[in-house]
Amino acid sequence: MRILSSSLIACSALLVGCSSAPYRGLPEPIALPESAEPAYDRANYQALPPGTAVVVRFSTEELKTKLMRQFPALASDRASLVLVEEDLVTAGQAFYRRIWFSYGDEATLTIHGTCGQNIMLWFTVTGELYGTFVDEMFCPI
Repeated sequence: MRILSSSLIACSALLVGCSSAPYRGLPEPIALPESAEPAYDRANYQALPPGTAVVVRFSTEELKTKLMRQFPALASDRASLVLVEEDLVTAGQAFYRRIWFSYGDEATLTIHGTCGQNIMLWFTVTGELYGTFVDEMFCPI
């Protein structure tokens, strides 16, 4: 019984010590400049005109490197950058390869996740970068 009561006292002291610790506020998230993505529709590769091939010029790692050059904050140890998905989309009368990355500011991590932004890269079917589009910053509640 003594061992149990000693353990309870030690645990209680630990809890009191932790609950009286000062709150450590999270830093402000590092936000990338926003740019609106054009309106688009998802498409199937079968919808491409006959004889059209989508050229892929960059690997995922090369795309991450390009994004880190464009947005230096992504190269910090606070940033995580994850490929989410790739789609074929149409905007106007043109087809684009749309690559979606998710950026998370790891310094803002809570039990609900990190603050972050979605980054979309659009490429023409010939593999040229058409545009980089960044959603507004979101932080989980």
